[in-house]
Amino acid sequence: MNDGLNAVLLRAALPADAPTIVAITQAAYRANDEKTGGMYRYVFTETAAALAEQMALNDWRILILERDGEPVACVRISQTEPERINMWRLAVMPAAQGAGLGKLIIAAIEEWAAAWGRPFVTLGALEASPENRALYERLGYIEYGRREMGSMPGNFYTLLRKPITPRPNRTAVVYEQIAADYTARHPNVMEWHQQSLGEFAAALAAPARVLEVGCGPGRDAALLREAGYAVVALDQSWAMLQIASASGASLLQGDSRALPVVANSVDGVWANASLLHLSRTQLVIALLEIRRVLRDEGVFYCSLKRGDGEGEQADGRWFAYYQPAEVQRALMGAGFTALHQWEHDDTRPGFHPWIMTVARAGSAVASVQQPTDDCGNPIEPTEERTV
Repeated sequence: MNDGLNAVLLRAALPADAPTIVAITQAAYRANDEKTGGMYRYVFTETAAALAEQMALNDWRILILERDGEPVACVRISQTEPERINMWRLAVMPAAQGAGLGKLIIAAIEEWAAAWGRPFVTLGALEASPENRALYERLGYIEYGRREMGSMPGNFYTLLRKPITPRPNRTAVVYEQIAADYTARHPNVMEWHQQSLGEFAAALAAPARVLEVGCGPGRDAALLREAGYAVVALDQSWAMLQIASASGASLLQGDSRALPVVANSVDGVWANASLLHLSRTQLVIALLEIRRVLRDEGVFYCSLKRGDGEGEQADGRWFAYYQPAEVQRALMGAGFTALHQWEHDDTRPGFHPWIMTVARAGSAVASVQQPTDDCGNPIEPTEERTV
């Protein structure tokens, strides 16, 4: 990954981001709108106030891509249909175009679909902009239908979709291979683990039901159980789970981006040194999943590495690095409020410092979804949706 893409962060947008989203989208669409004679008028009639209201009520999401801390791109997605993730209004600021940011967002959504077992990612491309369709076709998207624009009768867009297949997680494969050696090299509960547990316990008293995301060999699961919590320990590596069985916790195999856990079913989530193995465009998926399984006012603890960029280490494991403010913005977008954030130096030579955060899940907002077409245009209840 080049330096320009190494400095990005994908996060979920908040209603407060609505003015930024509208500005990015309209700036990105202006050239095409002029070229097509106002075909994209629905983009330019959107106001920040209306969008903020929709974001608070609808089931679809908006993701923002930051580069060097500045929002430069956004996309809207819907996950409500079990066979696909649909995306629309992908927009990159003109000054940031040509750097691969749009492709990076698309790849992140495709990874999301793969983690969730969704067979397709879908979108709509206006026939008045054949270059957009050509771009998606180069990325593997295939036509599967055609639909008339509700806002401009007589004009059409092409429905495109890309088949998605599960993809192996290189880091999980490595941990499967090194489980015994890793356990031998990390046997002890350190002083900073105890400090983290103390901060967590101050926000969530035992006994409470806690999901550990990325339990590894079960060291922290045992620590949490000793503190009185009812612990479910999850890891993607089966070899790690076999070792973690000695902790006495209930065990669960799964991906942090697609937790096999019922919504609103746990009081706390503990993710120590696990989410750092996700790329900076995949962290948002895990955070949204963690918020989904947490009850309102539930408590979340995570530790990440402080630094910039990301990459694969010599042993094949992926590591991503963050600044404290980035962690807070990512948490806020996923529905959390940071209660306490602190840092701890790693005394091992060449190792990055740690960022620890204890956060609380906000209250969920009732969801009333406004049906939209594959380009994100509102559909009246009487409109036929056949292809």
